[in-house]
Amino acid sequence: MADHWQDDTDEASDELQDFRFGGKDAVLFLIDATPPMHGPPSDGLDDESDPDTPQFSHFQMAIKAALHTLRTQILSSPNDLVGILLYGTQKHVGVDTFEHLSLLCPLSPPEAGHILRLEKILSQPDRFEDEFGTCDRFSLYDALWKSQTLFGEVQAGKIGTKKILLMTNQADPHQDQSDERRKAMKKASDLFHNHIYLDVLPLGPKFQMERFFKDLVQLADDDRADFGDPTVKMDDLLKIVRKRIHKKRSTGKVYLEFGPNMKISVNTYNFISKSYKPSKVKLAKDTNEEVVIQRSFFHPVTGAPLLPSDIKKYQDYGGKRIKLTQDETKAITMLDGELGMKIVGFKPLSSLKWGQYVRSSSFIYPEEKMIKGSRQVFAALLIKCLEKRVMAVCSFKARDSSGPSFVALVPQEERKDYEGHQTAPPGFHVVFLPFADDFRATPSVPMIEPEPEQLSAAKALVKKIKMKGYHPEAFSNPDLQFHYAMIEAMALERDDVDTPKDDTMPDMEFLAKKLQDVGRDFLESVYPDGYDPQASSTKRKAPAAKKEPAVKKTKTVDVDQEFDMGSYVDSKTVPKLTVQVLKDYLKANDIDVAGMKKAQLVDEVYRFFK
Repeated sequence: MADHWQDDTDEASDELQDFRFGGKDAVLFLIDATPPMHGPPSDGLDDESDPDTPQFSHFQMAIKAALHTLRTQILSSPNDLVGILLYGTQKHVGVDTFEHLSLLCPLSPPEAGHILRLEKILSQPDRFEDEFGTCDRFSLYDALWKSQTLFGEVQAGKIGTKKILLMTNQADPHQDQSDERRKAMKKASDLFHNHIYLDVLPLGPKFQMERFFKDLVQLADDDRADFGDPTVKMDDLLKIVRKRIHKKRSTGKVYLEFGPNMKISVNTYNFISKSYKPSKVKLAKDTNEEVVIQRSFFHPVTGAPLLPSDIKKYQDYGGKRIKLTQDETKAITMLDGELGMKIVGFKPLSSLKWGQYVRSSSFIYPEEKMIKGSRQVFAALLIKCLEKRVMAVCSFKARDSSGPSFVALVPQEERKDYEGHQTAPPGFHVVFLPFADDFRATPSVPMIEPEPEQLSAAKALVKKIKMKGYHPEAFSNPDLQFHYAMIEAMALERDDVDTPKDDTMPDMEFLAKKLQDVGRDFLESVYPDGYDPQASSTKRKAPAAKKEPAVKKTKTVDVDQEFDMGSYVDSKTVPKLTVQVLKDYLKANDIDVAGMKKAQLVDEVYRFFK
């Protein structure tokens, strides 16, 4: 199992300062523009494809994939770099030193002009022939050399990941040119030593990677083993490109400690993170420059400016203001304890209650560069936890400013689909466990036992509208998609806005056709005769005549004999109760609560149990 984490400890340097993490990601589309890529749309496509679906040449598919990437990155990762370099063009546009190379888009952050240029190439194929042209004369060595030069010319700060995505339908571009093949192989090896990763995306069903590109890619990335299948459909191409350029970003590196002088290093990842609309930026009306917001504090009496050391914070406790300095406030939030995870024991997986949800879980993977041998130890722990069906319980402190937590390391075995592609990675889910303060007492609500005919009607209803094949990736947030569509239309100066489809709204016509009499039978069996679901939501009419104001009744909560206040006192969780519950309990024990605030009510409860 350790092979899944690509153990390269023998070649790892003793210097651990350069992790090559962080910074901006850069991807360069290296697209074949030779005549075979511009062949008829039917070449290399499925015979059983839908005749109503528009067909594209392989070059158009590559351009559409690059366009889709630009549209995605300009919203999700606007600081990342995306470029497009063509080889096999009759003219050399944007490139001075090499023949038959053209720079369609420079390696820079995505811009609206780049999107408009690609859209014009797709909508006006003759425009490409006039501006660039196509030919069979090219050198893949020159294309790779120019690609490396483009990465070296970037002046946009630190670059985290550099990747070349080569898209072609020619399996052996230099089949009769041994010198060109040798030079391309040598340049691929140079790319690897400069931390530039080469990835080939084959187009067409008859593409054979073994003829040339398999050796080329392995020279550029010696850990690469899976090359995927040739792509023939546009939807499949977009999915593959999105997967190839995606960077797995670690949320942090921590130590996993087993005991004294025994620990390994791991990376933490988030599988799911809520997407938000980008924050608004205020601009000056006259200059259109970003407004800088500054905040200053002044003495309320003298008006003199206050330094951070002159300001204190306080916390109410027992009717008094407990003052704290800035350092004392910081010390309270930091607490004591070392960063990282410490295993405190193991428990069966069956003891984990999935209903005790605190926050979204994370995922950990071994990190070999900080501590050598972490992969082997991590794999051994994972295998044994899977065999014994246990989870590791750990104390976890992610950073200095965060408080300690208890987490459960839930093992996950690697899973693959029928084609051998990984669907679930091997590792541990970091499930956050609740503290005693996190539990809430749920109210006891009496349930009405339904009649047998009501159960039968409900069962028939559920069976009729049961969802098949649901997957969250099939549904996009309509609010976000409409926001992005508006921004894109304004940036590209378009008059019409393509309103995205709201997939969260049910198809009422389809449901009515599918349910037929089942829905009516359910309503008739559950609700009384003459029930109108719209009547409950309509606004009530005002009374005809004004009546005397009714005396406002105080809302009370019954504290019966089964209410166990002693358990809250023992666990020190009395402050979690509401003010009304505290008042009702004290009144039931003949204690005057007039004018008391919550803190005083809590003190009275503790005083009552002394």
